[in-house]
Amino acid sequence: MSYIDILTDDLFEKILDKGCDHIENEINKLNIKLKSLKKKLNPLFIEYVDVDADEEALCIVYDMVIYNMLNYLFSNINDDNYIIIISLYNSSFGEENGKNYISKKMFKPTYFDILVESLKAVNKTKDFTHTLLEGLNPISNDRIYYYAGIRPKQDINYYEFIMGS
Repeated sequence: MSYIDILTDDLFEKILDKGCDHIENEINKLNIKLKSLKKKLNPLFIEYVDVDADEEALCIVYDMVIYNMLNYLFSNINDDNYIIIISLYNSSFGEENGKNYISKKMFKPTYFDILVESLKAVNKTKDFTHTLLEGLNPISNDRIYYYAGIRPKQDINYYEFIMGS
């Protein structure tokens, strides 16, 4: 005899309803995450382009930012601390209402996350001339206050985007 045989029909139905409600809630959470991921991936464009007659290159574009780093797009940055990425407004290239961009604190972001942040930086600084993401340049904690007016924290490493045109 099993415990299921002891349960009355109404208790058995109540247990099944609880289980179904839990599964339905998990499916709803998953659908929300999938919609968010779809929205985040929508501007991503990846294709092979002909460089010359017998050579192709991979072209990765996120909205208007071109990814030109050697790192695999979905690998994590090799930094064991939190990171913050900065892009300073430059009046020579940015439109007049541009502002400095300072990312949120991130832990081991993927290079795709960095690509997404670079688009945010381009839009915030209004520098639509430099949209070629070539890399990240570390900024020492000794320099960060003079560079961007940020008081450094020991558990955070700071970087700036290397953007070309």
